[in-house]
Amino acid sequence: MSTVWKVVDDKDSRIEYSGQWTSVTGDTKLSDGSDTLDGLSRSGSVFGNTVHGTRTNGTGVTFRFNGTSLAAVYASVAFDSFVGQGDQVVMIDCFLDGKEATGSGYIPSSVPRPINNQPACSVYADSYKGTLSPGEHELSLNVTRISNASFYVDYVVYEALADAPIDGEILRIGDGQMNMRSSPDPHLSFGAGWETGNGGMVSTVTPGSSVTVRFNGPSLLFNRGKGTRIHSFVLF
Repeated sequence: MSTVWKVVDDKDSRIEYSGQWTSVTGDTKLSDGSDTLDGLSRSGSVFGNTVHGTRTNGTGVTFRFNGTSLAAVYASVAFDSFVGQGDQVVMIDCFLDGKEATGSGYIPSSVPRPINNQPACSVYADSYKGTLSPGEHELSLNVTRISNASFYVDYVVYEALADAPIDGEILRIGDGQMNMRSSPDPHLSFGAGWETGNGGMVSTVTPGSSVTVRFNGPSLLFNRGKGTRIHSFVLF
C-alpha cells in the first residue's frame, strides 16, 4: 500500500494551541463586520466549517505526528478592510522538530478579501534544509507579528507512513500543493484530454474530459474556490 495524506481538523485534540485563540465558524462575521470567511473568500470554504482564529502576537500551534516528515498547516487570513494596505501584517515562523522551514508558506501582505485553504506552514521535500525521515515529528507554527488582521488555523495535512491504518481517518488526494511527485496519485485515473504541468498539477481545457476517483469510504468532498478551476478531493 502506498502512503496517504491524512487531514486533521482544527478541533482535533492532537492540535495544541498556545496563547489567545478563538474557535469560530466559516459563517461567523469578520471583526470588521464586512461579511464572513466563506462569504467573501474565493478560495473555497473553511474545512468542517470551523477554524481557530487569533489577532495576537506570540500565539502558536503545535502538532505531533508519525509520518514521513512532510506536513502542512492550512489557514485562512482576513485583513481589516478599514485600514490601509501598508498597515496590514501577518508574519509567521514554521518549524519541524525545532528546525525552521524557511520559505515554507505564503501569507500575502494584503489581499482585498479573505483567503481560505492557504498552506501557511509547510514542509516540502525539495525545500526543507533539515533531515527528512520517517517517524515521530513535531510541526509548530508561531505568529510573530500580526496587525489589523485575523489569522485562522483550519486544518493540518501530513503524509502518513506506508501501510498506516486509515480506518476512521480523513484522507486528502489530488492536492498539487503537497503531492509534488513524479508519480501520479493512485486514487485518480484521468481520461483523455488531461496534461501534467510543473509541480505535478494536472489540468485540461478539453470539454468532456473525465477523472475517476477510487476510494473506500462513506463520502467524498469535491472542493474548489469561487471563480477558480483548481480542485482537490477529501475522503471521509
